Amino acid sequence: MQLEIIGFKGQIPNALLGSDESSEHLGIIFPGVAYSSQMPALYYATQVLLTLGADVLRLDHHYRHTDFQALPDEEKTRWLEADALAVLNAALAVKPYKRLTFVGKSIGTVALARILPELASLGDADFVWFTPLLKRAGLQETIAHYTHKALFIIGSNDQHYDAVLLEQIRASTNGQVLLLEDADHSLEISGDVVASVRVQERIVTTLEQFFRLGHA
Repeated sequence: MQLEIIGFKGQIPNALLGSDESSEHLGIIFPGVAYSSQMPALYYATQVLLTLGADVLRLDHHYRHTDFQALPDEEKTRWLEADALAVLNAALAVKPYKRLTFVGKSIGTVALARILPELASLGDADFVWFTPLLKRAGLQETIAHYTHKALFIIGSNDQHYDAVLLEQIRASTNGQVLLLEDADHSLEISGDVVASVRVQERIVTTLEQFFRLGHA
């Protein structure tokens, strides 16, 4: 089913997945600009959550449009933050979930950062930061400011990877890190399909452990 979610520029395309009406766990998937929620890492994150009995709200933003891409970073951030709050409010209106999992990829991590100040009212929540934009002004500081259950996943060949910044947010949040050697911003290893598939296998295994730990 689709929820009515009115964001910064109108309805945000989405799909609410899950067949167990008794589910008390909701996962929300925030995609990247060129990395949709149905591309490998986010597709498998969705499948892991569904397998564990969670409902999943999968978003499909249209941030590739020129009216977004032409904006300065500050305006983009305002747009993303407005959308993040709209998504959060719509999700919380579905039913009183006891556990929330937020998964963001690339620019989707900017949306996740806006949700962090709401932690006090979210109860049990955990965050998966796929390829966070560590070098984006203010993002690293915001993430590091809030202690939360966090998993950071990034490749060593990602242009946004910075070992020092990553360790700072890991230590500040007491989070976990999956560093994928030679993987790029798309979480692939250029020129090596088999190795790229193995990257996805490592991601899935790590996600399963992280999500199951949250059930303990």
